[in-house]
Amino acid sequence: MSKTLNQKNTLTEAYEFWEDNHSMKWAESTKKSYRKTVESVEEYMISNDLEPIIENVDYGFIKQWENHLYEIFSEKSIKQKIATMASLFSFLNKLGTVHSNEFAIITISNNDNQTSHSRELDIQELYEVFKAAQQLEAEGTPVLLPTLVTMFTGFRSVTLTKLKVSTVNFNKSQLEFKLKENKSNKTTKK
Repeated sequence: MSKTLNQKNTLTEAYEFWEDNHSMKWAESTKKSYRKTVESVEEYMISNDLEPIIENVDYGFIKQWENHLYEIFSEKSIKQKIATMASLFSFLNKLGTVHSNEFAIITISNNDNQTSHSRELDIQELYEVFKAAQQLEAEGTPVLLPTLVTMFTGFRSVTLTKLKVSTVNFNKSQLEFKLKENKSNKTTKK
């Protein structure tokens, strides 16, 4: 790719240029999340017969994309996706590739007072998840234990994958995670 960007570059090319030239070191998970967002915008553009290039991203398109996101994602996820695109277009604006950043003026109001990425399941839904996990376990897919741990602790799947024997404090009957500052975060008791 060339050393500069113009309005005919794809969003992925713009993202890759941004990734190579921004001033902070990003974690791999951040890069993956940003790339996934940019690729999803490109896919949405293509599905709407738009070439996924910078010049085709205008306020009208952004509002259409935002409305599409509400059909699929929680408000927190939408905010993250819009923030990613606003950061990318802020970078492009500083380069002079674009002359405005319409993503930056999009505001998401919290209509459902949602405090997490996933809504809480009611008791019936929890029971259905439990029954499905039991069925899968009976069919040979070992998902019951992680499902029960998730249900009773509130852990996300990514946290569960990091559990180790050293995480369990058998004397106190609890799980303990050591944070980077070497502090203990006690998460649950038996």
